Amino acid sequence: MIPSSNSQLLLLLALLTLSSAATQGSVPGIYLVTDEKNSTKNASGMAMIQPDYLRGGMADSACGDVQTPSRRVLLEESMKTSLKMELKHRDHGQPTRNRRSLLLESLKRDITRLQSFQKRVSEKLTASANPEAYLEMTNSSSTKSPPSPSSSWEEVDSTVESGAELGAGEYFMDVFVGNPPRHFLLIIDTGSDLTWLQCKPCKACFDQSGPVFDPSQSTSFKIIPCNAAACDLVVHDECRDNSSKTSPKTCKYFYWYGDSSRTSGDLALESLSVSLSDHPSSLEIRDMVIGCGHSNKGLFQGAGGLLGLGQGALSFPSQLRSSPIGQSFSYCLVDRTNNLSVSSAISFGAGFALSRHFDQMRFTPFVRTNNSVETFYYLGIQGIKIDQELLPIPAERFAIAPNGSGGTIIDSGTTLTYLNRDAYRAVESAFLARISYPRADPFDILGICYNATGRTAVPFPTLSIVFQNGAELDLPQENYFIQPDPQEAKHCLAILPTDGMSIIGNFQQQNIHFLYDVQHARLGFANTDCSAL
Repeated sequence: MIPSSNSQLLLLLALLTLSSAATQGSVPGIYLVTDEKNSTKNASGMAMIQPDYLRGGMADSACGDVQTPSRRVLLEESMKTSLKMELKHRDHGQPTRNRRSLLLESLKRDITRLQSFQKRVSEKLTASANPEAYLEMTNSSSTKSPPSPSSSWEEVDSTVESGAELGAGEYFMDVFVGNPPRHFLLIIDTGSDLTWLQCKPCKACFDQSGPVFDPSQSTSFKIIPCNAAACDLVVHDECRDNSSKTSPKTCKYFYWYGDSSRTSGDLALESLSVSLSDHPSSLEIRDMVIGCGHSNKGLFQGAGGLLGLGQGALSFPSQLRSSPIGQSFSYCLVDRTNNLSVSSAISFGAGFALSRHFDQMRFTPFVRTNNSVETFYYLGIQGIKIDQELLPIPAERFAIAPNGSGGTIIDSGTTLTYLNRDAYRAVESAFLARISYPRADPFDILGICYNATGRTAVPFPTLSIVFQNGAELDLPQENYFIQPDPQEAKHCLAILPTDGMSIIGNFQQQNIHFLYDVQHARLGFANTDCSAL
């Protein structure tokens, strides 16, 4: 067994079998920048934690061979401690901004994002029907995985940020890129895969907070050539016709997000570092496959780029799949209507969420079909309950259609929840039949509003989402009825209809700890006070 220790570092468990790198001579790895105790220095002076069992402390009594701990032991150890990073919403730290205007901005971004998702579903349908035509239209995804960076941590936690003046995306995380590391704010997005940032020289770049990344100033930046395995994940015309193996071309990528948002540039290997809010150290992840965008456009203003958390092979968690961290991650979003100065938390690895909600966490499986979009986290929904009454909504209204359209996803980048139009009508009718408050004028596209003037308490009927396996997600009232203006007594239903896929947005996810347990293809959730984590 692993020797016990009071040292927090030894509880974080380092180990990963180093895989071959995407370019010759590079060795992927995750390193802790810390003191020299219980660590070894690599050539760059970074410290890589070595627990006792890596220094010969786990010799088998029979043969003396060094034994690698089981995943069960690693999980048990990871649950004893955690490393957290901050995640902030775009409205974080902006208490003077008018809530009405912030909500209107979010609704406009939602419309664009829904259009983007619908485009991507259409692209998937085209790809399924005519793969060659799809390759000509845009990049294709692959089921292959890039070389996996190694890790010296069983889990990595961070904090999620919601910053109001950052122009795009909903939640942001501080990431340090390159060597020496330079700070950038990246949008986290469960609806995207590739992690990318704006790079010099900029042919077309949007405004961002701080300087644009200059790869020529980073000693750890390495261009990926066309003949590298990782380039197969972003098939591009310039590489498809490249026959030279002695002098291969640079691997180019192009990502189009469905609307006018896009990024294109060079595929590369680079080091990403994050500060750990529960530990006086930072973690360096070497040789991550990223996009170095020289031409970028769209709703990204303010951020330096995007951290992809989708299920595709190039996403940040997918690249950690073979490491002790694994592909799982969790986040807990604070109620941003009450306190805009409190950050949310994100963690990579299952231990942070499980250690806090081991008995309370419920699970429902992710679902997928041959025609569904690989990136998205689809959920199987059986129905919706209002005041514990299951509404008469056929389960097919939430399901993925045989051609890949429809379905229901959970998404970090969409603000409100959008339901299939038939399902929405049933929810709307149920609320209208049960609520006796006088109706109020709509707020923009939020049509179901009530006037609660003179009331100290404003209870509304309960709302629960029932998943196909019977697990129920009980939403806090403040997650589905919103006050557009805190100075007014108007409360509006924060759910809207859509003709495309249904989406569980981040507003409905507040004060619920979600675990994307990708290894076991399931979503875990537990209601909690996220500001206390």
